[in-house]
Amino acid sequence: MRKFLASTAAGFAALALTVSPASAAETPTYSGTGWKITNQYGVYGMSPTQAFTVTFASQEIKDRWAPMLTTAVSQLNALGVKITVGGVESYTSDSLCPTRGHVYFSEKFQPLGKPGFSQGLPCYNTVDHSAWGGWVFMDSEYGDGSWSLTYNAWRNLPTHEMMHTLGLDHPNDDKYGDGDGVTENFECPYGTEGAKPVMCSPNGGFKTTPYAGRLSDQDRAGVTALLNNGRILGIK
Repeated sequence: MRKFLASTAAGFAALALTVSPASAAETPTYSGTGWKITNQYGVYGMSPTQAFTVTFASQEIKDRWAPMLTTAVSQLNALGVKITVGGVESYTSDSLCPTRGHVYFSEKFQPLGKPGFSQGLPCYNTVDHSAWGGWVFMDSEYGDGSWSLTYNAWRNLPTHEMMHTLGLDHPNDDKYGDGDGVTENFECPYGTEGAKPVMCSPNGGFKTTPYAGRLSDQDRAGVTALLNNGRILGIK
């Protein structure tokens, strides 16, 4: 089903960390085949020590979405990202970033003003530009049945939005489509595993049930680049 990463990231000053400049031999990389980092929104890399916790606005929301994140969370751990699925918490406002390291899932009716679209917003440390966490607003139409999703979309959508909060953007590029000069939906390359990246807009990822919700080889390359950029930039 359709969805889109909205807008600007919410930058939020955290602890004052010392950032070492990259050497001449090593510079950060922000895009590659089938992956893209949201550096245009302020995320340059990821701290290798930052712990992330996925939390939820209610038990109902956790019951709906947490099971769909299990595979991707396991893959992230294998790549070196310290992320776990947590419990329920509440915030009085979403105008500021959630607690550092929290990826907060809630639901809103058409958060982007369009039926079937959800939204993932990354936050970052404004000192070192490391991924902070952020907000995920799943369209409430999925839960109330007014917008139907296939089983595969149920799994791919929350994974996609979670990855936005960790610093990955849509990797769509016209060169992988019809070459008409306009970057359009689904214009993303297939990876070595036979799937378009889960970050492809509007609804990428594996289309076969056993693999839906997984990060593809291209998504994993993007995560590796986030961590490598953190090392190059001296993010602690």
